[in-house]
Amino acid sequence: MTTINLNEKFYELEDGEIIKDQILDKDEKGVVREDRFGNPKTKEGKPMTLKIYIIRALTATHINPSDRKTELVDGEEKDKRAEIAERVQAEKELITLKAEEITLIKRLIGWMFPPQIVRQVQTILIFSPNLLPLKTLGHSP
Repeated sequence: MTTINLNEKFYELEDGEIIKDQILDKDEKGVVREDRFGNPKTKEGKPMTLKIYIIRALTATHINPSDRKTELVDGEEKDKRAEIAERVQAEKELITLKAEEITLIKRLIGWMFPPQIVRQVQTILIFSPNLLPLKTLGHSP
């Protein structure tokens, strides 16, 4: 079991700025605004955190990068992912996850997000000494 901080923020590689969510820009009636080319407009939202990335990865339909086809997932696996996502959503800051849950999260984030996000997730989940047991980091107790 491993405890992780869900409020870890993510940073742009180029300038070190905090990455913020991009949300659809809607008018007062809830209609998405469009630019002059018909593309939906977005605006900056709140800072992206590990919690947001984990929930999005667990609840998305994934494309397997090896064959570019939608990952076939049975109902039991979907239910397991949803259960983990619900636990993550319910926590304010810290959550304790099993090793196999962390492995699943890392795999799904690796499929879904760009390298700068994957690298930061790996750093948070692997290299933070207070997050994983010492033997996982290559040290003996």
